[in-house]
Parts: sequence; structure tokens; C-alpha cells
Amino acid sequence: MEDLAPIGGFVFAGRALSVPAMYLFVRHRDDVYIAMLVNMLVPLLSGIASCTFLYFRRDIDFVPVSIRTALGRLREGWSVFIATSLVEIYASSNIVLLTLMAGNEAGGYFAAGDKLIRAALGMLQPMRTAAYPRVSFLMHHARDDAFAFLRKTFVLQGGIAALLSLGIFFSAPLAVKLLYGPQYGPTADVLRWLAFVPLMSSLSDLFGVQMMLPLGMNSAFSRVLIASAALNFGLLAVLAKLFGEQGAAATALAVETSIAAAMALTLRLEGVQLLKRPVTTESVES
Repeated sequence: MEDLAPIGGFVFAGRALSVPAMYLFVRHRDDVYIAMLVNMLVPLLSGIASCTFLYFRRDIDFVPVSIRTALGRLREGWSVFIATSLVEIYASSNIVLLTLMAGNEAGGYFAAGDKLIRAALGMLQPMRTAAYPRVSFLMHHARDDAFAFLRKTFVLQGGIAALLSLGIFFSAPLAVKLLYGPQYGPTADVLRWLAFVPLMSSLSDLFGVQMMLPLGMNSAFSRVLIASAALNFGLLAVLAKLFGEQGAAATALAVETSIAAAMALTLRLEGVQLLKRPVTTESVES
């Protein structure tokens, strides 16, 4: 799980190949089902390739699991599953709701920018996936080592996400012109609003998935995500109506920022401080 290069390569290849696939096979309005199929096949084929690679490297194997054990694990993670599913639902439905409130043109401009941001988030996913099992193990066996690892992850993951967000922000007009054409000019403003979503998403992943879940704060984690869904729909109803596609983009950024801030605040209230180094004997003597 911590070998990023091949897994990241499979994910990136899937995302990259989806772009020419769209241009080759989606040519008319009636090709919407082909577009849906391409989007569905990207994570599916990337996952199959990753599992095949790991299986032949003997990193994973098939083991029998009883129905009772499976149901027990599902019951333990049910609240987190519902909360994360709710986030996926509102993130996917924003385009539809924006189209209903502001028209097809606004929905198209927002969807074009959102597609690029989803690709950027996909590039960060292998790093997140690789970090979680190590953090979860260390939290139960060597908590000081876990926080030392998290501090390194904070610098690395946060730094990469910050550079990615800055790159998207400053290259938005050129990227939109090259990928979509001059007729999609308004998408550049949408992309600039969405540019810092990868950074905020990385922070919420660090505070939530990498810290709150291994520490057993499942209920608090779920409450934050459920509250974010309510905030999303409330803001979208106002901002999309007033500012169209830019209002929807501002809503996405505000919601991601609020998730990261709420999770950081929850950890602080529980006395968990990521950036504070533990006091050691050497530091006291010096």
C-alpha cells in the first residue's frame, strides 16, 4: 500500500486516457451514456490493474471471510460510510442543481472546471491511500511515531497540494483555452475559485481520515461531513442563483474549507495537536 509509484501510475494513466477517450467517442448529445461509461471505467480499470499488480507481487491474497465477520465490519463503519456517501452525492449533484437554477450554460462551465479539479484530486489519492494503513497501525502501537509520521505527511502532502493548487490558479486561463477552447472562457474563473479545493481537501483528509478515524473519533467525523452537506445545499441555493457558475464554485471552496477547519477545531478541542512535538528527555536536559 505504500509503494506509490506503480499505483499512482495506474491511477494517472486511467485519468489521462479518459480525456482522449472523451474526444474519440463522445461526439454528439446522444453520446451521454458513452461519457458515463468512460467515467465509470476509469476507476474500475485502475483498480483492477492495481489489484492485479499487487496480487502477482504477492502483496495481497484471497482469504475466506465469514458473513458474520463481514457484517460486523460493515456495522462498525456504517456511520462513516453514510457520511462519506452523502458527501459524494452532494458533490455530484451540484452540477445538476446548478443547471436547474442557473441554466445549461452555467452548468456546462462549472462541469468543465469541476472535471479538471476531480482529475487533480485523483492525482493526490495514491498518497492518501498509502498513508492511512501506516498511520492506523502506528496509532495503536506507537503513537509518538504516528504523530511524527503525520507531521512529515502534513509537510509533504500539504506542500504538494499547495503547489498543485497554485499551479491551477495561475494556469487556469491557459489550461481552459488549451483543453476546452476559447468558447469556454468563463470556466477559467470557475477553475480559479476551485483551485484551492485540492489543498483544502488534503487538509481535511489529513485531519479526518488520517487522524480522527485512527483515534476512534468516528462519530465526530460523521457529524462534520453531514453538516457540510447541509451547508453545501444552503450556500448553493443562494450563491448559484446570484452568481451562476462562479457561485457554485465558491460554494465548493467554502464547504471544503469549512470541513478542514471543523476537523482541525474538533481535534484541538479533544487535545490532539499535530504540530506540537512531544517533550523528550533530551529536550528537557538541554
